[in-house]
Amino acid sequence: MKHICKNCSHQFAAADKFCPNCGQSAHTERLQFSHILHDFFHAFFHADKGFFLLVKKLALNPGSIALHYVNGQRKRYFNPFSFLLIIAAIFLFVNLHFNALDPLNNDPKGQFLEKYSNLILISSLPVLAAISWMIFKRSGKNYSECLVLCCYLLGEMYLFFSLVCSPLILQFREKYQLIIIVYAGVWLLYFVYGAVVFFQEKSWKGILKAVAVIVLFQFMTGMLGQGMYYLIKAFSHS
Repeated sequence: MKHICKNCSHQFAAADKFCPNCGQSAHTERLQFSHILHDFFHAFFHADKGFFLLVKKLALNPGSIALHYVNGQRKRYFNPFSFLLIIAAIFLFVNLHFNALDPLNNDPKGQFLEKYSNLILISSLPVLAAISWMIFKRSGKNYSECLVLCCYLLGEMYLFFSLVCSPLILQFREKYQLIIIVYAGVWLLYFVYGAVVFFQEKSWKGILKAVAVIVLFQFMTGMLGQGMYYLIKAFSHS
């Protein structure tokens, strides 16, 4: 007796536990809420490639994790693009729900940038990847591989901001500018550390290239935010 895979319609022997064509389980029961809970906790707490394990590894070896992923070790790590989207949701909830962004900001443009900070985060990803690819072009990494690195690094740093900087801002609102300066310094060091390992340029030249990426990135994202502000403002008045 043959079984037909519900995922790819491939026929396989009844004794097989998995479809030999796509790898899906041969026995797929009707979806229940317990299955959804299992998949949710599996995605976050899986011992080999869970979300929280990735957060821990990215804190210690960001460049190595991204390098392993682009070199083909993809079943070992949480998907970088899914990771960034989850972090973006956490960032939006924490920083807007608890009003953890600049509490003293009365400038309409600044308030706009804070309101759409999540959109700016996602939009800044291709910008950071493009700058990294151009400056480290001789490394042989292509643009898509640079996207992986930037997903991991941006995601980890925005998580750091949400879980560390935001509570500090809520507790010490008058120290907002100082906290942001410290965060910017941590982001610079973290990116440099990840980039020189990923692009395998562990030299002063590699460090200077990584610093140049961040300087250009901050300038470009500032321009991106300004452009979004005036574009949405123009549409809102049309």
